[in-house]
Amino acid sequence: MEEHIIFLFHFCRSFIPIYPFILPYLTNKKEIKIRDFHGCLRINFIGNLFFNIFGQIFICFFSSKTLLIIESICELSFYAILFSMKKKNIKLLHLGILLHSAGQSFAMITKDLLYVQSQTGNDNKSKVYATYNLCKKLAGIFSSFIGQDLLFYTGNFKPLLIFSVLSCICTLSCSFLVLDKRKVLKDSPVIDDLMEIFDHIFYYNPENTISKGKVFNLNYKPLFYMLAYTIGSLIYICFNFYGSNIFLENKEEITRLTIRFSDVLKWLLKPIRIISICYNFILRRFVKYEKEQQSIVLHGYIDGIARLTAILFSHLLLRVIRFSHEVTLSVILISIFLTFLMARRASLFVLYSIYILNVSMANLIITSSGHQFRNMPNIGLIFGIICLFTAILHVIVSSIGNLQQSKQKKTDFEENLESAVVSNENIEESDLNKSDEPIVMNEIRPNDEKNKKKTKRATTPCQNRFYYYTRINCGLFLILGIIVYKGSDQLKSGK
Repeated sequence: MEEHIIFLFHFCRSFIPIYPFILPYLTNKKEIKIRDFHGCLRINFIGNLFFNIFGQIFICFFSSKTLLIIESICELSFYAILFSMKKKNIKLLHLGILLHSAGQSFAMITKDLLYVQSQTGNDNKSKVYATYNLCKKLAGIFSSFIGQDLLFYTGNFKPLLIFSVLSCICTLSCSFLVLDKRKVLKDSPVIDDLMEIFDHIFYYNPENTISKGKVFNLNYKPLFYMLAYTIGSLIYICFNFYGSNIFLENKEEITRLTIRFSDVLKWLLKPIRIISICYNFILRRFVKYEKEQQSIVLHGYIDGIARLTAILFSHLLLRVIRFSHEVTLSVILISIFLTFLMARRASLFVLYSIYILNVSMANLIITSSGHQFRNMPNIGLIFGIICLFTAILHVIVSSIGNLQQSKQKKTDFEENLESAVVSNENIEESDLNKSDEPIVMNEIRPNDEKNKKKTKRATTPCQNRFYYYTRINCGLFLILGIIVYKGSDQLKSGK
């Protein structure tokens, strides 16, 4: 019974129809600038960094169930703030982002409740982990499709937000029903847990032989898959947060293929309209809202298709081909290349295709890598350590991006000021000369052609962030190659 409650909890937590549309909602309805949104993301990553540390300490003195309830309250508060906040209220948005980062961090730490509620056998753990991922992805697929169809049908973000708040209320209700067995199975401080993980990785004893002292022996397999999980998480969060931004920046790059693709998706997902009609009919009796005319990018459909493709890829590689470290390296290399391509300006259809492929591959890396080190001790603490490391990298990328953005803004201001001064000087000279011959601007500023080329090649702040993530992932990929070179015997033997 407890397992079903936990699965219902994760289903409701992943069923958030507004999630793919948070950026369009903030920019269109709340008039939040993209630059301010990037600042909010930096706060989110710093919050992840802090709450990961705080959550590990908190869980030593309180149960996992308490942290689960706090996580649900944080998520509910975040979407309630989005629903009630006024236009251009950056401070309230910062508070909501902090609460959302707390919920995300606590969700990683409490993931070990899945294994505590199950039996101790490895086969049962594999089934639990597979069921958990399937439940979470199916919820994400349905919420994305329903959210997109609701937005087409109602033309308003309010029904999506109300649906998300109701889902968070169900999540909070389920969190009170969870029976936490962790206090009975385990009552040790976080330092002992860290030392156990440290011994498992750095003083590996595969034969369980008795020795007088610890002998340094690296266990390369968990190191490899923990680092692969980190790369997959970096790519997934990068696309999750900045993908919508790229779509909005290129929404004018609409081709006939993009329009046909949109029409085909609407036709294929017509059965979902029944849910939208029923939900809208009930909601109209309690809440009033008007249908608004707005250009809608297919955030929901694309996100849902990406999740669905991830399930198909996982089934193909885990069941048919069987995942190995060679396949992992190949998938990561392709994913890094697609991350680089996402920063290039292209049509919406090309960007949609890249997004679907890469989010699917990132999901595949996360699922398969987490499946490989599930038998390690203190799995919740391991996920927390990975989340802490990724949060540090996200903060670095966000800080560099914001610094580069401020420098670019200052440079653009100086160039505009210089061009204004030059144009004023030209006007004064023409008044003094009173010549019939027109002034040729190209002779006054011979570097204009170079400036035009520079502006054509100029990248947006969001595109720069994709470049930064590509460089970081390339560095982590090199470390993976070193691990494969040093520990190829362990990775092939599976020990």
